[in-house]
Amino acid sequence: MKNYIWLFSSALVVILIAIFLMIFLIVRKNILNKYSSQIKNYYTTLTTNKGEVSITILRFASISKTHKNNLEKKDKLEKLDFKMNECASDMNDIIKNWRKSIKKYSLIESKKYSLQASKTMDKYLKYYEKFETIADELNKYWNTIDLVAINSHNILNKLEEYLDDQKDKLTHSYNFLKDELSDLNYQTGIFDDQKITSEIKHVSKELNEHEKRIKTFIKKLDHFVNIEWALFHNMPKVLNELKNNIKNVDFVKFEETLNSLVQKYCEIPYQDVVKSIKKWYRDLFCINKDSSSLDSFNKYIEKQSIVIHNELDAIKENLDAYILSDEIKYVNEFKSMMSNLKRINFELNDFEKNLYSNNINSISKYKDIMESIIEWVGKYNNYAFEANKYELINQYQSKYFDVINLWYLKVLTMRSFLEPSQDNEREFTKLIKSHVYIENDFEKNKKVGKTKIWSEFLNNLNSLLIKVMTANTYKKMCNELIFSLNQYRFSPEVNDVLLIVSDKLRKKEYEDAYDTLAKFLKKEKKYVL
Repeated sequence: MKNYIWLFSSALVVILIAIFLMIFLIVRKNILNKYSSQIKNYYTTLTTNKGEVSITILRFASISKTHKNNLEKKDKLEKLDFKMNECASDMNDIIKNWRKSIKKYSLIESKKYSLQASKTMDKYLKYYEKFETIADELNKYWNTIDLVAINSHNILNKLEEYLDDQKDKLTHSYNFLKDELSDLNYQTGIFDDQKITSEIKHVSKELNEHEKRIKTFIKKLDHFVNIEWALFHNMPKVLNELKNNIKNVDFVKFEETLNSLVQKYCEIPYQDVVKSIKKWYRDLFCINKDSSSLDSFNKYIEKQSIVIHNELDAIKENLDAYILSDEIKYVNEFKSMMSNLKRINFELNDFEKNLYSNNINSISKYKDIMESIIEWVGKYNNYAFEANKYELINQYQSKYFDVINLWYLKVLTMRSFLEPSQDNEREFTKLIKSHVYIENDFEKNKKVGKTKIWSEFLNNLNSLLIKVMTANTYKKMCNELIFSLNQYRFSPEVNDVLLIVSDKLRKKEYEDAYDTLAKFLKKEKKYVL
């Protein structure tokens, strides 16, 4: 009997311990989940506020140039922004350690970091409240609305000049865009009347929305040149070529989609048009998937070679002008660059001449040529920037600045090729802020400046350009290799490597994805076409 009592007592103790342990684990999990939610909320607050603060500072930095009474408040905003950035940096460090403690299931460490984060966030929010108070005061001034409206008119005037310059490329949509631009001008002009009949706060809010519409129109105008070229030139051409080369395939669906886009592309959002065009190209390319990846790659090179040669020829004209001038400090450097350009052109022409005799390794060779061109263009930009301080060719100053802006817009439009890391976001933020400065500086001095911020902007632009172009090149080469492996997709080893590569592409790890495919093809030569 005593033995039974002892066994029952022991079993009861074990059960109680198990229950206690289970309760502890559940409570710990709930606490850690709560901490994870706090981290997410903190990060969302910091990210959202950072964007609003940056926009406010940029706006009032522009206003203070002509209204000196705002300088003191602008300086206060910048100081508060600096303090908020310090707090945000501390928060990032705390959150990093906090997440590690959560992964280790350490309640003690997590609680410590929670207290640190709460204290730092309270400090940050106090600065943010002061920032909002000053910003709200500034927004009540009537001249804020006046200056933003003037800036909007200036932007719209430049857009009108650009639209007229691109008229030959917008033969089908010029009138539509002209009407939309006129409407934006009209809407900008009525804000003075609205100041009298409406609350200033409401007018300011409407003006902000109006600025967004102008920015959207800028993007739309930039896209419409390519949209019209695609709809009325390239897409019909590509479709006819495939219809002639590929038999026993019904292309009616593609013809109907193209005709529908041609009729409605001005009526629907341009983003939807771009998506539809991309989908049209992608679906049409899938029709041609039975062709070898190398053949597709060769066609891609043929299409891009004209653009590349045109760009290099345009730069060569500028190099000729530099070399012919006696006042340029870097004449010898430009002569050396001209020699390098001849070498690059020779390599590119030789590659294109033997395009259809190349094998799968030509993808790597083409990548090397592109990297060589990108590096050469970067050096050219640096030398050209330095040479501009002598004001050799006033006409070139404007043209070079246009080229810079084109590369700048190119980098922004290709921003999505890079993973949204803090480093990348920091680089793009720095680039955008610097661009505001150089745009104002060029408008004032009519020449490319030689200050530190100009140099930093060009270096930053060059660095980001290399990143996005490299990512784009790796992505396209990966897609070519993936298409070449589609016919072997039922092979387990091919399917496994394609799953790995797809995951890397989703994470935007394009170089790793390409290396994985290249190593696989090198190892498994039976899959090389």
